[in-house]
Amino acid sequence: MNTTNLKAVGISVALPLLREIGGWPILGTNEGGNWREGDFSLTSLIVTINKYSNVPYIYPYVYLDSKDKKRRVLYLDNPGSILPERKHYDQPRDSPLMKAYVDLGVKVAIEFGADEEQARRDMEDILDLETNLVNITTPLEDRRDNEKLYNKFTVGEMKLNFTESKELDFTWRGYIQQLLQIDGVEFDLDENQTVIVVDIQYMKRLIPVLLQFPKRTITNYAVWRIMNNRIKDLPDRFRQYLGEYLKARNCFASSYINLDRLCIIVLYGSSHIRSRWRKCVDVVVNYLGLPIGRLFVQRHFDEEAKAGAMITSPFQISDMSDNILDSFRTILSELDWMDKDTREVAEEKALFIKRKIGYEDSILDDDLLNRRYENVTIHPVNYFENMLFLLKRTVIDDLLELRTNLYRMEWEVAPSTVNAYYSPPQNRIMFPAGILQPPYYHKDYPRSLNYGGIGTLIGHEITHGFDDRGRQYNKEGELHEWWSKRSVDKFKDLQTCFINQYGNFSSPEADGMKVNGIITLGENIADNGGVLQSYRAYRNFVSKRGSEENPLPGLNITHDQLFFINFAQGYGNSTESACLLGSIPMP
Repeated sequence: MNTTNLKAVGISVALPLLREIGGWPILGTNEGGNWREGDFSLTSLIVTINKYSNVPYIYPYVYLDSKDKKRRVLYLDNPGSILPERKHYDQPRDSPLMKAYVDLGVKVAIEFGADEEQARRDMEDILDLETNLVNITTPLEDRRDNEKLYNKFTVGEMKLNFTESKELDFTWRGYIQQLLQIDGVEFDLDENQTVIVVDIQYMKRLIPVLLQFPKRTITNYAVWRIMNNRIKDLPDRFRQYLGEYLKARNCFASSYINLDRLCIIVLYGSSHIRSRWRKCVDVVVNYLGLPIGRLFVQRHFDEEAKAGAMITSPFQISDMSDNILDSFRTILSELDWMDKDTREVAEEKALFIKRKIGYEDSILDDDLLNRRYENVTIHPVNYFENMLFLLKRTVIDDLLELRTNLYRMEWEVAPSTVNAYYSPPQNRIMFPAGILQPPYYHKDYPRSLNYGGIGTLIGHEITHGFDDRGRQYNKEGELHEWWSKRSVDKFKDLQTCFINQYGNFSSPEADGMKVNGIITLGENIADNGGVLQSYRAYRNFVSKRGSEENPLPGLNITHDQLFFINFAQGYGNSTESACLLGSIPMP
């Protein structure tokens, strides 16, 4: 790593970005500042920062239309917040967290030449604005009804339903038009083009809230959003400031993620900043995931291994998923609260689930990979500029998804990813090569370990298709109510038990704070369903085999016990006690 060059260039690498935005008011007349209120345009401000995959006021993204999966549409959502949770903004301004947050912004601004007293006033104003914005977002607990998150408008209808402002130079058509005119995208906007508003409460109140604040504060906050995300790409003293803030916040990092547009808060269990080399690895995997994935599968998951994972054998993933799906169907038949018609359609949906195992074959195609990355240029020295370039390419590639004639990779994650996924709009489960490794799976493991490991994850992902959110999508992956009212009512009664049970779990190390049983509901349903299905599938395997598997030498442990040991091992992690605050299970 060329940290010498990073130190030598200092803050200068960020100055072109600040100039492109129009200046950061907090810096006054220093380089990177020189902001002029007369030039203010909220539309240009948001789009310029959106261009680098940062979302100060509006989060735009392109995805499958939840009710017409033959096309992709532009979604508009709230941008999330910098602090991990909504409740953090309720703390007094003199609390350690709030003081650390303001101090972080002040220290960063001072490094760019800002006056300390003015910077502190500006950061306090930024915090006031951000708190007001957070308070108009729909709480995560209320974002579990997908119908309420699907609000379709044409571009022409947006101005009739959401506030615009001449004073702030903001119209919805103007914003969407500029967004789609980013270099490399350049769409002509049609008044009849569809837009899906996700958080309708937020969008209706956004402009009225902004009109309560000076343009200086509106700009300061927008620029702070992107600068806060780029602190880690600046010299070591900036990382030191970030580390001091993160220690006060007790956890390493948080991010607002839309995984198949299901919102999840992710908290990492450390109060320390990741080393630069680890950060560089993360960047390469995140932004160059397909070529890195190709190298990964060639070394760890070759064609023979992939074929082995898919042959019809009790050892293998595809056969295991068949067995687990069979156990799921059996469990369905035993549900006395679900009526016959709903059960039959649920079974159809289960049989329609598509499975992706290992990696997409096209990553082995040189021509396809070359076309996919033909516009990607990485400079050997200029790391900050590389990050901005990669962020911009991510936005361009996302917006280009609106063009239906573009070739798309079917996999949405890199093959090296250590996770599994269920995609409701595609009714598809995915198991990248990265997770088909110990402790979750090995072709030579006893079946008890494989069923307790990858098997429970297969069951977990299948169950996601029928949890409180996944059940809202039909077998084709479209948002459509296919349950009878009676079955829906019974399901909601039963899910209350999960909410209450998990809502009473707490940890002494987290000051007795309890798990949020509503936000974690989908994961908790999937965990329980996954282990039940996989264990039943394993016992069915043993029954067909006619005898228990041979015991492992040197261990006085049954294979049933090994099943649950590996299940527990797959979910275990090491977390600093303070970081348990606010944390929830990963998908």
